[in-house]
Amino acid sequence: MSLWSSPNQHQILCQLTGMTLLILLVLVAGSTAIATIEPIKKSTGYQFGAATGAGAISQQDTSEANMDASLTPVITDEIKIVDSQGHPRIIMSAKSGNPVIRLLQTDGAPSVEVLLDSTGHPAVKLANPDLKGPTAALAVDEKGTHVKFDRPGGASSYLFLNNAGESGLVFVDANGVRRLNVLVRPDNDAKIERFGPDGKPIPQLKP
Repeated sequence: MSLWSSPNQHQILCQLTGMTLLILLVLVAGSTAIATIEPIKKSTGYQFGAATGAGAISQQDTSEANMDASLTPVITDEIKIVDSQGHPRIIMSAKSGNPVIRLLQTDGAPSVEVLLDSTGHPAVKLANPDLKGPTAALAVDEKGTHVKFDRPGGASSYLFLNNAGESGLVFVDANGVRRLNVLVRPDNDAKIERFGPDGKPIPQLKP
């Protein structure tokens, strides 16, 4: 008995078999392509990651290089900083041989000065934008330390502690005449001294 009942059935079966083989070949080819692409993707991703890491390292190296460069000293005898209007507002200078820092008002007048004299004694001076107002100064000199307040016209006062260990307050009137001393001597003796308008002592007051 013939396996095929008719020539048409044999032809159809051959066609189906051929299609099945074609489909299998497509599936095998697709699987092979996927299997090939996946390592490429992983490889590409790894390479991209490595490139990104290298970029980050490169940026870090550049930042560190810039930091090292910023530590290079600027060698000059004066630095001037201006505001947005071009007015000098800060000056750091050693042109005179002694270091000084000045904070300036918009008109160029010094408002704050920090300086060292030729012997290395420091001072801080505070100006007053009101020309009729008092000024202040904190200084260390060859006699000791003091804080002094001055008003235009002659009035002043100051607090001091000298090298010998004596401390005190001194008050001067508007005519520039010393009127009152409050002293504590190195031997711990304390006293108050008064002076008249002519600058002559007035009998001592007991503290």
